[in-house]
Amino acid sequence: MFLFNHRERWLFWICIIELLSMMVISNYAALLPVLQKEWSLSNAEAGWIFSSYQIGYVLAVVFLSSLTDYINAKIIFITSLFWTGIAGMFFAFFTEGFYSAFILRALTGIGFAGIYMPGLRMVAEKYEADKNSGIAVGTYVGTFTLGAALSLFLTGVINASYSWEIAFAVTSIGPLLGGILAIRTLGHIPKK
Repeated sequence: MFLFNHRERWLFWICIIELLSMMVISNYAALLPVLQKEWSLSNAEAGWIFSSYQIGYVLAVVFLSSLTDYINAKIIFITSLFWTGIAGMFFAFFTEGFYSAFILRALTGIGFAGIYMPGLRMVAEKYEADKNSGIAVGTYVGTFTLGAALSLFLTGVINASYSWEIAFAVTSIGPLLGGILAIRTLGHIPKK
């Protein structure tokens, strides 16, 4: 019954898309010891790379969230999904040490700023004045924790069988696939 209602199907898909977007959120943390050794990073450098994701997110989230007052949140959401996936792919194939890793993780954080909060706004608007709005928002927010855990797990499993580059590439497919799914499943973008 949950998935038969149009609104609940929509919520299911936006949560799946959010889950896919989260595949890159913890991949650096999962591979920190491997990358620190391979690039001969100091603890401070490794920490700065980790922090660059949050720095990118914080610098962009206010702007991108505010932009949803002027541009449809779905446009920002989809664009950011592709941005995040591409930044992750660049990390997988072009990162050679501290500086490139710092920049590319910051770019990934900027991308996530256009996914999480605009997605939350889309859920809130979809369920506006609905008795199930708390459940919908809670489901979307709860997906964040599941996605972070899944990112750690998948990154570790893939790295154990292949390499850190493959682990980053595979997890970066998540946001790209999420972008395609968002175009196909979240409905028409109304003009504001």
